[in-house]
Amino acid sequence: MKKYSVAVVGAMGAVGSEMLKILEQRAFPVDRIKPLDVGDNVGKQITFNGVPVTVEESKPGAFGDVDFALLAVDSKVSEFLAPIASKEGAIVINSGKSPAQLRPLLKGYAGRVFTIDAGRISEEELGKNFPNTPMLAAIVKVSGVVEPDAFVKDMEASFHHKFTSKPQVIEGNMRALKRSMEEVQAG
Repeated sequence: MKKYSVAVVGAMGAVGSEMLKILEQRAFPVDRIKPLDVGDNVGKQITFNGVPVTVEESKPGAFGDVDFALLAVDSKVSEFLAPIASKEGAIVINSGKSPAQLRPLLKGYAGRVFTIDAGRISEEELGKNFPNTPMLAAIVKVSGVVEPDAFVKDMEASFHHKFTSKPQVIEGNMRALKRSMEEVQAG
């Protein structure tokens, strides 16, 4: 199986930290993780798959050697960094807007744009805004990095392990995951 170089922008924040944890827990085929952040977080250490990794500055030039960039930052930072992150790749944005509505905000980004309203899906299926599962499912669907049926099966086993005593959480996450894979919009 091919392995990928993955950047996580906002790696020290709550969502970025959770993205890193999910990549580890799901054994995503990562060859190299590149945590990116700003300010005082630059230079700090994280641990990924048992290996210490230094957080680098999130800036133009930081994305030239990555296959995927996961942006766990607010929309203003995303608008600035998304066009830089990948000229020919794809971005998945957590938004209720269509890719066509967001493309003008991406300042000339030429790659593929996908949107998923991960917040709405998680609120409807879990009763709370937990967008991580829907975002991960959309990324898997868009990237093709994992065969969808294998991904769904693996995630279900993981949820059963993690939430054994909470079947409603398992069911809600599985519905959110499947909906996200069906509802992700391309543009």
